[in-house]
Amino acid sequence: MPFVIYPSDALDFKLQESFLKGYHLHYRHLDWVSEAHRIQDPFAFTLVENGEIAAMLSCAPEVPEHAWIRYYVCERHADFQAHFQSLLNVAIPALRKAKVSHIYALGSPEWFGRLIAANQFTLTTQVITLHLDPAQHKAVNLLSSADDGDFQYQAISAHNLEAVHRIDQLAFQPMWQLGYENLRGCLEASTKTYLMTKDESAMAYLIAERLFGNQHISRLAVNPEYQGRRYGPALVSKMIAEGLAEGVDQFSVNTNADNLQSLAAYEGLGFTQARDSLPVYALSVNDSTFQL
Repeated sequence: MPFVIYPSDALDFKLQESFLKGYHLHYRHLDWVSEAHRIQDPFAFTLVENGEIAAMLSCAPEVPEHAWIRYYVCERHADFQAHFQSLLNVAIPALRKAKVSHIYALGSPEWFGRLIAANQFTLTTQVITLHLDPAQHKAVNLLSSADDGDFQYQAISAHNLEAVHRIDQLAFQPMWQLGYENLRGCLEASTKTYLMTKDESAMAYLIAERLFGNQHISRLAVNPEYQGRRYGPALVSKMIAEGLAEGVDQFSVNTNADNLQSLAAYEGLGFTQARDSLPVYALSVNDSTFQL
């Protein structure tokens, strides 16, 4: 059947938004920017078959050289494998032209993991979830350290988000960095935030959101200049103490399996790993064989 692939921003926004909300085969990235917003971003493509939308793909970069698949949506009775390959055939050369080096994707749900593995994506790491029973918490208190002076904690807002973003860019490897817009979305979804400062220097930040009795650490980073001084664990301990006073029953956080320093820090606070993990796949844009 004949089909045409368009940049999504060249087509009717409302029709595409309606398609994204429809009962289709749907992969969603863990994103704080809405899928509807992604329609207007670069590297969003829509496949039209016989005059109707049949599939949509977004692979917007988070930072200049690294992109994530944000969504892949396909009409349930269409050939989702062929449509995905066709959309990639358009997306890859465009990403290559923009000097994006890698595309990443989460391998869940299972059908999507199989799909990307069949299309040159390779398993690169796992995202691990850790949980904390408050009874097992091993608190870290900065004030017990002789070289620690006065620390200030302020809520994160639009006023200081730029400082938070700078910490994020310094602390994380490029594939895990958040763009400013995504970080703002993370903040807007939060219920608890901290920016830790000393002598007007931004040292660390934490953003968390609460769902019923669980408080999840959405984002935690320490400026590399201050790493190794247990500021991150101390910030988590502060959040836990305040959360317990506010009725939180349990705490959780995600980190990647090869971030051994992060895993050790959380386990040192009493967090334990869940059995399940979330696979992360990568595709080298320059090495892939996709062509126009």
